[in-house]
Amino acid sequence: MTTLEPTPALPPPPGVTSNFDHPVTLKHQNNIAIGVAIPLTTIFFFLRAYTRIWIKRTWTVEDWLTLLAYFGAISLCGTGAAVMDHYGGRHEWDITPSQARDASYWFNVSSINYGIAIGIAKIAVLWLYRRVFSPIRWSLFDLVIVFFVVILALFYTSTTIAKIWECVPRDKIFNPTIPGRCISTPMLLNVSGLFNTITDFIILLLPLKAVWSMRMSTQKKAIVVLVFTFGLRS
Repeated sequence: MTTLEPTPALPPPPGVTSNFDHPVTLKHQNNIAIGVAIPLTTIFFFLRAYTRIWIKRTWTVEDWLTLLAYFGAISLCGTGAAVMDHYGGRHEWDITPSQARDASYWFNVSSINYGIAIGIAKIAVLWLYRRVFSPIRWSLFDLVIVFFVVILALFYTSTTIAKIWECVPRDKIFNPTIPGRCISTPMLLNVSGLFNTITDFIILLLPLKAVWSMRMSTQKKAIVVLVFTFGLRS
């Protein structure tokens, strides 16, 4: 009797043979990233929490947002690991259609988680800027921060909803053979990526205006900017 080879989810390119037994995978690299991210995130979060609770003896909206962002980061690592455990990070010609559906499901869950986590993290940073650099409420700088908070909240809420209902019916996200309709996933990811890049630079540059108007030496101004750029805050 002959053993039939599994059918790949995608035909391999010319000159390439499907490898179901020992496929190329990004799981190892993903595990390294998670192994670095979780300890560092945890250390810095608890140092900040210790400073705010036992030294500053205060806990504000900004701190609640930071707490949610921390849980979001840990959850994102978890869903990222789940993607890899369900055949993610492999070439589609090295997995079967059933495995591809599993990978698509967890990738969708992870992408939904990502939007929520990154949105809360950015809003937490902006709320920190508001406390540190905007002592006068509803000044021009304060209004700019509030404006970006609203923009971030609206964007990540809308993209999260779009990712949840990427296809109608929703099961079509994981099984393209089901009749229905879908939005363009590449377009959604490209728009999200562009928005993330632009807002990252804006958030990094926002303190420059406030710091450079302070009465201190250029060296001290540069140190303050670097402190906020690398997230060393209390």
